[in-house]
Amino acid sequence: MRHLLTAWQKLETDVRDRTVVLFLDYDGTLTPIAPTPSQARLSVAAKKTLKSLAGIEDLRIVVVSGRALEELKSLVGIPNLTYVGNHGLEVASPDLSFVHPQAVSAKNLVEKIKSRLKLVLKPFRGVLIEDKVFALGIHYRKLPVQKVTEARNIFEKAVRPYVRAGKVGVFEGKKVWELRPTLQWNKGTTVLWLYGRVLAQTAEEKILPIYIGDDRTDEDAFRSLKPVGLSVKVALDEAEALLSDADYYLKSPAEVIEFLERVKAVKIKSASLKSGLKKEKEHAAV
Repeated sequence: MRHLLTAWQKLETDVRDRTVVLFLDYDGTLTPIAPTPSQARLSVAAKKTLKSLAGIEDLRIVVVSGRALEELKSLVGIPNLTYVGNHGLEVASPDLSFVHPQAVSAKNLVEKIKSRLKLVLKPFRGVLIEDKVFALGIHYRKLPVQKVTEARNIFEKAVRPYVRAGKVGVFEGKKVWELRPTLQWNKGTTVLWLYGRVLAQTAEEKILPIYIGDDRTDEDAFRSLKPVGLSVKVALDEAEALLSDADYYLKSPAEVIEFLERVKAVKIKSASLKSGLKKEKEHAAV
């Protein structure tokens, strides 16, 4: 597996000549993983880069996250982007507002499970239950290592009846247990759906979708884009990246921003050249 920045020369032409759709995970990709979800904030440099990319005509940005949609929009704070929350259960853009109908019907069940988990996990200081409206995130990054197995057992026992009934599923993330309604819908299906919407407006050969993510939940998106685009794993090193289905890897959110800056530079230069050629043609026609 190649490091994405070392493959830049190979990718540059495609980036220049095609409409690029950037699917960007948030935690661990645009911003480093933090001790608690509320501490994961975009750096000034990252936000500046995203803002400048948002103004480029043949480039689209989709921020994808397991966070609740409204929280994600608040954290990024840039209008005219497409935001995907709750692993695809919620999507919002200037021309789209979507909530998966089965997620809506599961809302009361999620609230019931949350109440139960707050009770049984109360003795474990360091466990944080994140309410995502249609899903839950049980974060244990601050829990002492020797307590993790005990907490996991209690958590699994509490949710087992709902899992066995097929009402919810449990998914492993980075120091988090994700509990979501059982649906055939994830980051991968959402990305393909959004890609299809772009296809309806642009010729297929002119679209280059690129997905960048760091977590297990991003693997669905990596696999879904295999036939049509590129996928990039944010990993500490090549050994970790080789465990992924991604095509390339980057080592940190800082390298993600560096890659986005390269995309920006190519797109701005291309737009400038196109503008110059247009003016020359207009002048010659006079």
